[in-house]
Amino acid sequence: EMLCRTRSVVARPFYLYRRGKSGVTVTEICDKDRTVSKHGDKDGKFSQLHYDNTEMAYKSLSNLRLLRSWFILKMCSYRVFVDNSEALLKMARVLLGDTLSQAVLKPMFYNQFAGGETIEELANPVQHLSSHNVISMINYSVEADVLGDDRNEVVSECDESHCDTNRDTQLSVVRFSSEVSPLKPFSSFKITGITHPQRLFQLTTLLNAVDETFAKNASDSVTHFTFLPGNIRDCNSLSINKRLNKKDFLNILEEDSNCQEALNIFDSYAKYNHIDFYDFRNIILFNSDIRIKGVPEVSKELLGAVERLEGRLEVIFAEAKKLNARVMIDAEQTYLQPAINYVALNAMRRHNLGTAHIYNTYQCYLKSTADILPLAAAHAHKYNYKLGVKLVRGAYLEQEKSRAEELGYESPIHDTKQDTDMAYHSMLDVLFLLAQQNSCTFLAGSHNETSVEYIRNGIVKYNLDPASDTAYFGQLYGMCDATTFLLASQGYNVIKAVPYGPLPAVLPYLARRAQENHGVLSETQRELRLLQSEVRRRCFTLR
Repeated sequence: EMLCRTRSVVARPFYLYRRGKSGVTVTEICDKDRTVSKHGDKDGKFSQLHYDNTEMAYKSLSNLRLLRSWFILKMCSYRVFVDNSEALLKMARVLLGDTLSQAVLKPMFYNQFAGGETIEELANPVQHLSSHNVISMINYSVEADVLGDDRNEVVSECDESHCDTNRDTQLSVVRFSSEVSPLKPFSSFKITGITHPQRLFQLTTLLNAVDETFAKNASDSVTHFTFLPGNIRDCNSLSINKRLNKKDFLNILEEDSNCQEALNIFDSYAKYNHIDFYDFRNIILFNSDIRIKGVPEVSKELLGAVERLEGRLEVIFAEAKKLNARVMIDAEQTYLQPAINYVALNAMRRHNLGTAHIYNTYQCYLKSTADILPLAAAHAHKYNYKLGVKLVRGAYLEQEKSRAEELGYESPIHDTKQDTDMAYHSMLDVLFLLAQQNSCTFLAGSHNETSVEYIRNGIVKYNLDPASDTAYFGQLYGMCDATTFLLASQGYNVIKAVPYGPLPAVLPYLARRAQENHGVLSETQRELRLLQSEVRRRCFTLR
């Protein structure tokens, strides 16, 4: 069962206790001292986003692109189309063949959400976005899944040579983003493109066992993390507020363990006779002779795979640092994510000294994020580097829910969208406080109008410079254009995630974009109304 579960230390996250779980609106979760003003600061520096000014919102779109955007988003608003998008794509390939189906799909669905099939095709969309002060985050959209069709079969879709090829591709993306973008160069990629997903699955299993053992045996501790909000510092159920003492450490050693050697290692990490979450992880992962009850042995094969993965990451991140570029590690499924978090934080520790060149993604629809993100902040504080965060609501909702139902474990996803919204804003408060202390840089990815206003007002409240390398807004290419270009016109850092790659390989990515679009149906309907308004305006003005 451990293989199938994602650790969730907090059954009901701390932010759901603030006003009760029912009857809470998004605006009510703001702190009492936060005043949400649509006009920004007292000098009126940041004015309201005028969505009714569709001429300004869509001035970057040609007539053809405007009509295509309306048509595609209209299609995505129909549940039957969204739910069957992958099946429809497969049917098109069967009925029309690869060549004809791609000829039909590319100018419509593909070009709406992707920048091109090759890196050379990206130049035009990237330069177009740059001309409107929008930063492009280039993403080579190749991914692999650890599970087979029966949801239990463990498979591997990435051999070593293929992983090396994908590493070189990402290296080219980093260099290309630095060359072609006159603004700040950003790119992103998925870890499953450069390692065996099966090894990530195994590392996640190991980390889950280690973390669960720590949570069960560690004691509540009085901590003074002034870099975190008070509601996190006061929540004893979070792993960040727990410590393991020497006596409890001895009690969880296997009977055949060398207790004296284990104590010597414990003492080398211990402060005030106890160790924290990351100390415990390091003791187990880097000392193969120490055996802990309930924790599987660390195999040489797994250690070798992790070493090769970190070697590939080192090549990518060293080049990014050299070029002063930013690289974001995308989130993946919960049965892979703990391993991804682990290697991401290790890489940040080496490369985010003073400047955040590496960002990791945290999904707020996961209950565990309330524990994991503060732990990441503690890791950055412990090792004195700048944390890079991309904060999103989440991209695998239906898959995670169905898998939990099929395998019979509690869903890692929040029960309601309202809970996810509360989680998102609560984690934003964490990031604002960290950014105010110059210990974090973050991208807030959201198409939600309420969240966009929450971020804008957070920038004012925490006295952040909207044009500095501190806070970024983010939207997907081909969606939410009104928000993107209105924010950019007011001087905010705004990023469009621009995927590219061979059409057959990117189709699953595009299908999930459509599913996400249905998940934010209210925002889609609003955008459709704005697009229709702009179409009518252009028709009557004969533009």
